[in-house]
This record gives sequence, structure tokens and C-alpha cells, in this order.
Amino acid sequence: MALVLDNGDNRPPDWQDFIGIVCLLFINATVSYIEETNAGEAADALMQALAPKSKVLRDGIYAETDASILVPGDIITIRLGDIIPADARLLEGDPLLVDQSSLTGESVAVTKRPGEAVYSGSICKQGEIEALVIATGIHTFFGKAAHLVDTTHHTAMPTVLSVTMAVGAHSLAKQGAIVKRMTAIEEMAGMDILCSDKTGTLTLNRLTVDRAIIELTSATADKDMLILTASHASRIENQDPIDLAICSMLPSIQDARKGIKEVHFLPFNPTDKRTAMTYITSDGNMHRATKGAPEQILALAANRQAIETKVHEIINKYAEHGLRSLGVAYQEVPEQKKDSPGGPWEMLGLLPLFDPPRHDTCDTVHRALELGVSVKMITGDQLAIAKETGRRLGMGTNMYPSTALFSKDKDGHGDLGIAGMDPHDLIEQADGFAGEI
Repeated sequence: MALVLDNGDNRPPDWQDFIGIVCLLFINATVSYIEETNAGEAADALMQALAPKSKVLRDGIYAETDASILVPGDIITIRLGDIIPADARLLEGDPLLVDQSSLTGESVAVTKRPGEAVYSGSICKQGEIEALVIATGIHTFFGKAAHLVDTTHHTAMPTVLSVTMAVGAHSLAKQGAIVKRMTAIEEMAGMDILCSDKTGTLTLNRLTVDRAIIELTSATADKDMLILTASHASRIENQDPIDLAICSMLPSIQDARKGIKEVHFLPFNPTDKRTAMTYITSDGNMHRATKGAPEQILALAANRQAIETKVHEIINKYAEHGLRSLGVAYQEVPEQKKDSPGGPWEMLGLLPLFDPPRHDTCDTVHRALELGVSVKMITGDQLAIAKETGRRLGMGTNMYPSTALFSKDKDGHGDLGIAGMDPHDLIEQADGFAGEI
């Protein structure tokens, strides 16, 4: 281009501009290639390090093998801490607690019973069972979602890769953010709607007890006693998110066992829906503490009739604000035996659990809004939890369940949103959607 423009009026070619432009293009292409190659190698190394293994039954013998060679029909063993390598259906055995946060964003593990399906990428938090592989690779639930993203049609192709983007990618890499496609930096500059996951992105992905709104149901208890009793019924090792949230309220996690001697710990199970610990205090007396689903704890309480109405009012209040409820109770064990039924249970109160926003999320959302970028929340959590998070972050509470996008018209066909609204208009007006998977 420089040669053509500068060769008019019988003037000689401007070789200096020509050589300068060629050198800049060469440098730009070289830097871009190096940055993308390094990012690709880093991503490949990370994927290899995270490649899951699985114990599979072959020729009547269980052997550990790469999850990549599993096929439908294989029988695998799933145990505590395993990343489930493929979509599978649980066979005979005890129920599992499975963390599906990679699929749903829900930080609390869910119970999966024999005959139910578990999905690739989930993590087993409790239990052990055999399972029949029903889908692998791109045919898994997670794989289908990834395929939808990979096969999207881009509306435009960038025409230039600038040195500025290469330098920006390098700077981001130093901060731990690997940019595999540098044109994404340019595309972000033209973004006007940002859809963000909630758990771990807008929030900490760590349950927290909201001390300010703890409710008591016993006249002899206070908030400190309620938290300490709940910590007695929690594990201090291999903690689940709820145990961690409770013990984090103490000055030190060791305070959960300070001055007491553990005799027996009852882990959570889907039937009782609670944990409990029998322990001996420094004066030699035996006691028992329990925490769990409020309905289960209320059923144990000797004063159930006196507090039942109040407990349900508290549960409903928490639910309206997107908070989970956890009941706590206590009893003395005069028989001094761990298997004895003990004295009457006393329900001390309820703890509200919430996944709090990150400390910088609110400012980031407001900055995005000031720049003309609309931020919408996409979460697998319940609608009430999504609305409460949106309220705390200033994102708005005009949120809908994901099913609102796929309602049928009065004739039973065609996609319509809530109140007959077109799904595209609903997406534009909504502040977010809950119940996604």
C-alpha cells in the first residue's frame, strides 16, 4: 500500500515506510504466535494434569485406568473424592452425596440413590457405590453443553491482530489468566451484555452463617452457645461446606473440640438428614449435639408443640430471602453410654446459611453498568437465592426460572416466555435466570 500511494507523480517508492510496515506486521504476527502457542501449551499441560482416572471392572477384575477409554456398559466404582468420569447410573448400594457445582453452580452436595443418574465432572463427597456407564465424551451431559458452545456461529471475524492485544494477553498471563484466543480481548470491547455465573464468580462459593439474623428457640441459649453447639456436631477434618461455614464462626477451628472429648460422631445420611456427636465435657458429664434439616431437628425436640409455629415462621422468612435453614439441638446423656437414647432434646435455634458475594463484585458490577454493559446472572441455584444475591449486588431482582424461556402457547406449541412474551424480549428485560443446568 505504501509503494502504491507514494509512487504517484513520478516519485520513487518510499522504501523506508514499506520496510517499516512489513517489520511491524512481522513482529505482530511473531508475538501473537508465541503468546498463543504458550497459552495453548499451558492449557494442554493443565488438562493433562487434571485428566481423571477411574476404577473399572474388566475381565472380572477392577483396575485403575484413564477415564478417556471408558465405554458405555462399563461398570465403575465411585468413592469419596472421585471425579465422576462419565455419565452413569448408580447400581445397588448406599446413597452418594455428589457435588454438582460444575454443572449447576449449587455449592451444597445433593443425594443420589441407586437407580439415579450421576453426571461427568461431578465430585463424590460421601459414600461408595458401583455404577453403570451410560454415556462418555461428547455424549455426556457436560460434553453436549461444551459442544453447543464450540459449535456457535460467530457473527463477525476480526480483521487485525494488534501488538496491543498481544501485550495485553501477556499481562493477563502474568496474573494467572490464560488467553487462548487473543481476539477475545477485542470482542470484549464490543460487549453490551455480560452473562455471569453466580457461584464462585459473583459469590465466594463458600457458605457463610449470617450471624445478624440468627434466631433462637430456647430461652436458655444465646447466639454463641448456638454456634458452639453446632460446631460440636460438625467435623473438623474433611469438612463439607456447612461444617466449614459453622466452624469459621469460631476464633479457631480447634475451639469446636476445646474442653470436650469426642465419643461418637454420627455422619450425615439421607434418612436422618442430620449429623450428631456424643461427647464428654471436662466435668465428666456426657452430652449430645446435633444439627441438620430444621424439620428433622424439630421432630426430636421435647418442646415441639410450643415452638413449632415459630420455627416454621423463621424457615419461611429465611426462604423468602434465599437463605438456607439449619436447626441445632442439644441433649444430656445421663446414662453415660454412647448408644443410650439420652434425655429430652432441646432445640436451641436456627442458623441462616448464605453464599456471600465476593468483596469486589458489587464495585465491578456497578463499573460495568456505568460503561453501558448490562450484567445478567445465570445460576443453578433456587430463584429466591438468585434474587437475594441480585439485591445485595445491586443487579436487580427481576429474575425468572429458566423454564420461563420455554413455555408453550395456548395451542401447546411454539416457544413463548412468561405472559406470552417473546423469549428474546424476556432475556433483554430480565436481570437473570435461576435453575439452570
